[in-house]
Amino acid sequence: MPDSAARRQTRAASGASIGPMKRASLLVNIGLAALVTGSLVYAAVDNGPRATLMAPRVYDAALKQIERDANKARMRCASLNDYEARVCGTETEAKRRVQVAELDARYLGTVTAAWNARAARLDAEHEVEQTRCTAFSGEERGACEKIAKHTYSAAVQALGKPA
Repeated sequence: MPDSAARRQTRAASGASIGPMKRASLLVNIGLAALVTGSLVYAAVDNGPRATLMAPRVYDAALKQIERDANKARMRCASLNDYEARVCGTETEAKRRVQVAELDARYLGTVTAAWNARAARLDAEHEVEQTRCTAFSGEERGACEKIAKHTYSAAVQALGKPA
């Protein structure tokens, strides 16, 4: 059996400078270091509970009221004829989404939440206009959809990006 100096020379010549056990240990240590680093970064970024402008129970009550109002409006829409029912249903859902976005903006009080509320309003108006265009057929419908799309595109461009 060769002595330890000969073994080191043999290992160095073969290119295997780290044994399999040391390699596994090294990989485990690198993994643990990455996990600890990730945890420290998360802890530095996470500020705990988010500060809001209203109590969570007030927010929940307002959200439930929005849902109750939307359900009443849906029941009213169900009594209308085909086209009117579609438009009414679209308006009801659009109004509900805008109200929820505006409630979120009041709850969070951030610039991004306010921008999201404005974007939700634009999306809702566009969806309602698209539904109204279904009353037309042929070229009139195409023109209506084109106008709705152009109006929406201009409004989105004017809205810009969130700050």
